[in-house]
This record gives sequence, C-alpha cells and structure tokens, in this order.
Amino acid sequence: MPSAFLRTMMLLAFAAIATPAGAQRTVVIDRGAYTPAVSPDGSTIAVGIAGRIWLLPIGGGAARQLTSGHGWDHHPAWSPDGRRLAYVHDTPVGSEIVLHTFDTGTSRTLYGRPPTTEAGSRSWGVVYSFGRMAFHPTDGRLYFVDFRSGIHSVDPTDGRPPRDLLPGSGIRPGRPGISERSSFAFSPDGRSLVVERDTTGLWSHLHLTPLDSTRFTQLTRVDTAKRTHVQWHPDGSSLVYLELKGGRESLARLSTTTGEARRIELGAFADRELALHPDGAHAVLVAGRRLFLVRLETGAMSAIPFRAQLRLPARARADLVITNARLFDGTGAKVIEGATVAVRDGRVLTVTSGRYRGNSTARVIDARGRFLMPGLVESHNHLSPPGIFSQARVPQMGITSVFDPGSAAAETMNLRDAIEHGMLEGPRIYTSGPTLGGAEDRARALTIANLTDPADARMLVRELARMGVDAIKAYAFLKPEVLAAVVRAAHAVGLPVIGDLIATPWSRALDAGIDGFVHLMDHKWRFVAHEVPAASEGPWAVVAPDSALMNTFFANVAARGAMFDPTVIASSQYSRADSFAVALRRAEDGHGDGRDTTAAHRSAMRARTIADMLRTMHRHGVRWVAGTDDNASALFEELAIYEAIGIPNATILQTATLNAARWLKRDDFGTVQPGKRADLILVDGDPLTRIRDLRNVVLVVQRGRVVHER
Repeated sequence: MPSAFLRTMMLLAFAAIATPAGAQRTVVIDRGAYTPAVSPDGSTIAVGIAGRIWLLPIGGGAARQLTSGHGWDHHPAWSPDGRRLAYVHDTPVGSEIVLHTFDTGTSRTLYGRPPTTEAGSRSWGVVYSFGRMAFHPTDGRLYFVDFRSGIHSVDPTDGRPPRDLLPGSGIRPGRPGISERSSFAFSPDGRSLVVERDTTGLWSHLHLTPLDSTRFTQLTRVDTAKRTHVQWHPDGSSLVYLELKGGRESLARLSTTTGEARRIELGAFADRELALHPDGAHAVLVAGRRLFLVRLETGAMSAIPFRAQLRLPARARADLVITNARLFDGTGAKVIEGATVAVRDGRVLTVTSGRYRGNSTARVIDARGRFLMPGLVESHNHLSPPGIFSQARVPQMGITSVFDPGSAAAETMNLRDAIEHGMLEGPRIYTSGPTLGGAEDRARALTIANLTDPADARMLVRELARMGVDAIKAYAFLKPEVLAAVVRAAHAVGLPVIGDLIATPWSRALDAGIDGFVHLMDHKWRFVAHEVPAASEGPWAVVAPDSALMNTFFANVAARGAMFDPTVIASSQYSRADSFAVALRRAEDGHGDGRDTTAAHRSAMRARTIADMLRTMHRHGVRWVAGTDDNASALFEELAIYEAIGIPNATILQTATLNAARWLKRDDFGTVQPGKRADLILVDGDPLTRIRDLRNVVLVVQRGRVVHER
C-alpha cells in the first residue's frame, strides 16, 4: 500500500479530474502535443496531449482519446504489426508501462514500480523512471529507457521481470550514460542498436553497437551539439535525428557506413520532437507544442492541425465574498480593518470597509477578523518535470503562483496548461523556458549554450516568445553584445530579461536595460563592474556591502527600476531561518577574528555579508522578489530570513506578492484591487508582526475559487 502521504497527494492531484454526478464542461485543446509516434502503416499518429494518449489521422483533425484515468501518459510505441500500443503511465504513487490491444480494446500493465528520489531534487519532487520505448522489429519484446539502470526489455507475453538489454555495457545513469530523456533505435533487421548517450548533461552523442556485443562505436564527434530523437531510417544504412547547436535546431541524416551527415536547419529552438514516418520520406515533428509533417529531403513543413476535446467536471462558480477581514492589499497602503472583498468571475470586483450587507448569490465567508492578503508567489522554483504531481500541495500552503527561471519549456507549459484547465491541482505557473548561455556555458541542463551571434540570439528570443514564455533568462557566459541583443529583442515583444551573469559585468547589463538579477552568491559579486578584480583575499574582499562601489551599483539598480532575486536560502547555504539567524548573531556579536578559518566562522561571515547586502538594497530602495532555488515550502524560510535581517514585514510580504508581478512585468495579480486576479489567502495570525504566521493558512482562493479550507 502507498504511504498516507502519497495517498493524500493522489487525492489532491486528481480532485479536479474525479467525475462527480452533475454537469460537465468541455475543453478543446489545439496545442500541447508531445512524444509522437507514427503507426506502422503511416495512417495514424499516437501522441500525448494534456496527460493522455490520443490517436490522430496523419493529416490532422479531430483526435480520439485513447487513455484516461488518474495519471500522466507519454512515450507511446507501436508494435510492428500496429495491433498494440505501449505507453508510460505515471501517477503520484508509481510509474507503469501499459500495453493497449486494439483488437480487444483492453489495456494491461506490463511492468511498474514506485518512483524514486535518488536522481531528483527537493524542488522537482520524485523522479519517474521510464522514458523512450520501442518494440524490437523481430523478437516481439518491448524495450524502454529506465533512468536508474539503462535500457531494459519486457516480453508482453510471458509476464517475467524486465531484463537488461546490454549487461556490463556501462550504459547507466550519470555521466557518461543515459537519462530519462535519452533516445535509442533498432536497425530494421533488429541486429544493431543506436543510443543517444548524454556525456555532459547538455551535449549528447550517438553510439552504435551490435546487439550481440557490448562494443560501442561513437558515430558523432564530441562537440557542442545535442543530438536527440534518433531513429533508424527504413533503408537500414542511415539515422535520422534532431540536432541543437547554438540555439538552432536542425534535421540531420547520418550515414552509418561513411559517417557523413546532412543537415537541414529548421529554425530557432522550439523544443522539437521527431517521429519518423514509415515511408522514409517524411517525419512528424512537434515544434512549439504543435504538430507538423516534414519532408526529409527538403525540410519543407506543413501543419498537422488537431483538436482534442476533453470532458471535465464542471467547476464551481468563481464568485465569492469575504467579509470581516483585516486586509493587507499589497499596494503599500495600511491594513483595512473590517474589510469586505467581493469576487466575480475570478477577479476582484470591489474592496470596501465594513461588514457585507448585500444579497449576492455568491458564497459569503466570514473571515472573523483574520488576515487577508494576496496569494504568495515563489519566484525561483525549478519545476522541471516530472514534478507534475508534487504541485498539488503548493496551493495548500498559500502559494498560488510560481515562476520557473529555467525549465524544459514544452513540458513545463504542458503542466501549466493542465493546471489551468483544471485537470491537475497546482499553482499558476510562469516560466522563462531554457536559459540562454554563451560559448563557455556547458554541462548545464536546461541551457541553450553557444550563443555568440546577436542575430541568433534575437531569433531565439522571438521563438521563445511565440512558444509562450513569460520572461527570458540570460545565463553566465553571454557576452555583452549578445546580452544587449537579447534584451532588445525581449523588450520588443514585452518580455522582461533576468540575468545570472558572469561574462557581462552587472553594471554593463544595467546599461543594456536588463530587468533583474538572480542570486546573492558570494562568487558572483566579482562581476558587478569592470573595475572589480578577481577576489584574492576571499570572496568578499573587494565587494564589501558598504563600499562605494556597491552603494553606487545599488543606487543605479533602484534608479533604473531593476530588481533582484537574492535566493538567500541557496546563497547562504542555510536551509532554515533559525540557523541563519544564529550565524548572523554570531557574526554581529564579533565572535572570531580575521584569522579564524573554521567553517562556523566562514558561515557567519557569509550570513553577515548577505544581511548587509539586503540592508543596503533596502536602504537604496531596490525591490526584490522572494525565491528559493529550492522547493516551494522553503519560501517561508526565505521570508523568515528577511525578518531576521531586519527588513520590515510589510516590505517582506511585498517580495512575495506585488514585487513578483512587477518582476514579470504583469499587472493582473500581486495585489487585492478591483480587476486583479482573485488569488487570496486568509491567515490566522498577523504576518506584519510575525512572518511565520504565514504558515497558518486557513483559506486559499485561486481565481475566485476556494481550493483549500480548514
């Protein structure tokens, strides 16, 4: 039996999917395709849409829903005869490989097990193990990527446990090895295997081996390109795959005999996926979460439009009245005693003082004098799937929105859409998509590196904007001229740019118009300005918070309206506010001296310097947002650290409300005002006196609907 915790997660994650008696609503989806597979006769595409597997005519049109139930389905694989379809089915309590038989219309589980946290992080939640799948052309077995232990296979007829495809081959998690995103393919005769091996976390290369051997031949050179979605062409002597380099994606065809590759550029990164058509002349592409048919010889593409019609339980009305509340509206105004907030159609209609005396048909909630405020926003939370099901808990804590500054774009947007449709519980998600890095940015997941041409950078920003990102994140080694091009292109389409920069001095980034910076990590301050040399006497030696340099820099930040995401939790190396407070008191009480090299002393000095940085920022009027670069629950520790430093509590609350909206250049949330999105929390206590009272959330409202109440 699953644990009580996981059972609770399951109930929360799928509360919106359960089918109660009563009215239903219809949601029509025409974007959000992923992991396509073409049937052996070339007539049908099996594709993931909104956590289900759908069947779609090759020419497009109405999609037919194949799978349903409580889960997230992906990576369909057709049997060679087209009579069966396997797919991966993830739930909060495990991952399964399911086989559907078309002749009987039945499905059964071939293999399954609980998820793991071994390769995950606290922010991502559990890791789901199974990725790409393929039937062997001749032996009838189904092969699949298992992130924890390489490539395995199951026989759909015997029910025995999976067996290792290449024992002792060294294909294992880690570097070099494979990941849950790796692809592989069998030759048409079934005698050879090609595998995408990810050697750095960013670059990947193709390796070939006969199935009767563990001897690998590397087919592609070690360079700064990522090769994905490899498939064997029906001619048996060439491979087709996608290649990403310098922000551009290409369709590549490689001869397995000569090693020569032919490439057709498809355009700027659009998170493309590839499924080869059995005619050998075409392939199905996902680009920007839409479907296309592409000719292999020319790269010419035609759209495959689709309509996936989902039936979901009817939602409660997004109308509400909360009365008799102490209202902190987030604008900077004083608390309104005895306030009444009326909500209609998911937005704040009116804010008045005094008890509610109307006759509205909306639900009326008596706050009983409790503290009402905007929903909290976690502004630095990497949601890289498969943290799908862990998001159900986030609104329960009062966090109604999160921003992911560095994500697998399409996967995160698909999760965002599922939450918006009401298929899954979770916060409103904002994302930058992948971070944009320069020539030296390597070995970094979720980063598009090698951007050295300003024209390429502009093209990439425009494509990310078309995909629907909410911001652009510039990464460490972008050169000044490329960063300037990124900023201009982003601002032209209304997107803010935030930077985690090294190669471009921060003062120069301000001159280029950057909107914000992330991290107060000690090693970053060497890059504030041209005149700052490399630190030789410790990380803070040349960038003291009270120096003229830093005061000038922060004054400039405030004057230009730029902001910060300090991530003190990550930067201070403390995961709890009380530990940070102890270290800060130790430093400010004068314990230790300049010769003290103990870990405790270094920790205390780091805490004091970060505290002084935030105090200097606050003194100059620099605004910042509350983010953790960790997990959503750490937000409360981040806010408590600000309180320990001495930042006024009203200012602290704004870092997780109004400032988050400003960070994203949005005006539709972050405060409780008429016309704003009705994301509200009711707190038992007074966060203006004790910030930890934010943990005492008794009511959470998202877009006018109560999603948590106790």
